[in-house]
This record gives sequence, structure tokens and C-alpha cells, in this order.
Amino acid sequence: MGQDPRYLVTGIVRVALTLIVIAAVGIALDIVLLPPVKSPNYLPWLGVGLIAIGLFLEARSTFVLWTEGLGTPHPASPPSRLVDRGPYRYSRNPLYVARLSVLTGVGFLLSSPGILIMVLWLSLLLELAVIPREEGRLGARFGEAYSEYKGRVPRWFRFRRSVS
Repeated sequence: MGQDPRYLVTGIVRVALTLIVIAAVGIALDIVLLPPVKSPNYLPWLGVGLIAIGLFLEARSTFVLWTEGLGTPHPASPPSRLVDRGPYRYSRNPLYVARLSVLTGVGFLLSSPGILIMVLWLSLLLELAVIPREEGRLGARFGEAYSEYKGRVPRWFRFRRSVS
């Protein structure tokens, strides 16, 4: 456990490949099932902005896990300390927010309703299956500290820090 750079690198590669596969499935949906869509001229620019925000949030969140939590997002090398700094002050799941932002941005950039359908599907999967399971593991690992964190920080995000 701990800070093994191999897990950090393999985790980054796995996430990138997963996002590429999800986007490819969305594009396949466009080709097979969905009619062409004429999108507004600003939509690709919005997509580029969402991709940039998502990539920054992904990098920042991973860096904070590495430096503050002494671990990685990779399940084989999880943080040994609860992280509530950086993006984790505003969201318990900034990495998922980042990845959904990147995928939404790619969907806008490519004017792909199929990718946007995949984003909705992935959001539901995360909300109903993945995150509750992760929260159970984190609760068992960090106990009362995690319960307090859950009460203070929303699952997805908030735009300003609460004063307490």
C-alpha cells in the first residue's frame, strides 16, 4: 500500500482508456441509432472548456490524494489518510466529477448525443452502485472521521465553501 508510482501511472492509463471506450460506444450509438444532430456553433467551445476543467480537476484531485492521503485513486494503492483538502473540500467525488466533465465536453465537442447518453448512464451507475459501495468501504476504513466528512461535504459538488 501507499505511494507506489506504478499504481499512479497504471491508474491514469486505465482511466484514459475507460473514457476512450465510453466515448467510442457513444459514437457507435450515434452511427447506428441516432440521426445526425445540428448543434449550435458555441457547443464545441463549451466542450473544450469542460474538457479543460475536467482535466485540471482530475490532475488536482489525484495530486491531493498523493500528497495528503499518501496514496492514489487506484484501488490497489488507496490513500492511507482521509483527504478533505483541495477539491475534496467541495466534493467527496471530484475525480468522478472530473471524468464526467471530460466526457460531457467530448460529447459537446463532437456534437454526439450518443456520448451524452453514455454520460447519463455512467452518472446513474456511479450514483446508484459504485459510490455507495465505495462509501461503505471508506466508512469502514476511516470510521467517525468519514461520517463527519460525509455530513459536511456533498457527494457531487458545491461551488462555495461553507462557513463553520
